[in-house]
Amino acid sequence: MHSLPRLIFTNPARLDRTEKRFWQAFALPVKFLQASVFLFFLTMLSYSALGQQCVSVAAGNWSTAGSWSCTGATAPPGVAFTGTIVVKHNITFNASLTIPGSTTINVLNGGTLGFSGNQDLTLSNNASRINLYGANAIVSTNTGNSNIIIGSPGFTYDLPNSATALAGPQTLTNGGSIALVNSLSVTASASSTAVCVGGAASLSVVVSGGTAPYSYTWVAPAGTTLSPTSTSVVSATISTTGVKTFTVLVADNVGYTNSTTLAITGNATPLLAR
Repeated sequence: MHSLPRLIFTNPARLDRTEKRFWQAFALPVKFLQASVFLFFLTMLSYSALGQQCVSVAAGNWSTAGSWSCTGATAPPGVAFTGTIVVKHNITFNASLTIPGSTTINVLNGGTLGFSGNQDLTLSNNASRINLYGANAIVSTNTGNSNIIIGSPGFTYDLPNSATALAGPQTLTNGGSIALVNSLSVTASASSTAVCVGGAASLSVVVSGGTAPYSYTWVAPAGTTLSPTSTSVVSATISTTGVKTFTVLVADNVGYTNSTTLAITGNATPLLAR
């Protein structure tokens, strides 16, 4: 009777050097494959948690891949898209498009969602919406009649043959348009409101509302210096006496802005008694 191969029944503790090398060489590719599969599913879960996003990077047609930078999705955003689309430039439809998944389109101040004529944009999910930011007309049509349809059954926004069809700020939903309110709030504070000449104070701003990330621009009055000038916390150095009023302007990721001021008094440095 023939014995079965030794490797099957050999006690791992008693493997000789050749057998150990064999199993070590076999185990490395298996571990690599397991790690690759784990990273793949982790990436898919991350995309699922964060949602897809496409941001316009240049003016052009919606259907041109070079007009977009996308995360978790293939450019340009199409029928398989679910997530957020940000329009920062002049983007024009040259063909009708239907997106079934829940989608939010943010048309920023200065951006344009245009139609070259007789095209429909249909966002058939009832949770979908289009946010139009800024006071300028930002959804336009060039020639012919086009429509934006949101929901199922859909609410239709007619875009007649005109240079300006819809303007912000407003949100287009499956139940009609609603006002889009600037909810960006800023509050500034200082580590000290009185500083001797030559001294410094820390200035900070807290932001609520709006859409992150935020950008910051600090303006220093005469007789002071700031370092840095574009972060939420800066250092102000006082070089002359008097009340110094600092201004900070905050902008959110969709173009809304708000500002506030902060006063610090510069006092003369006291003389030391002899």
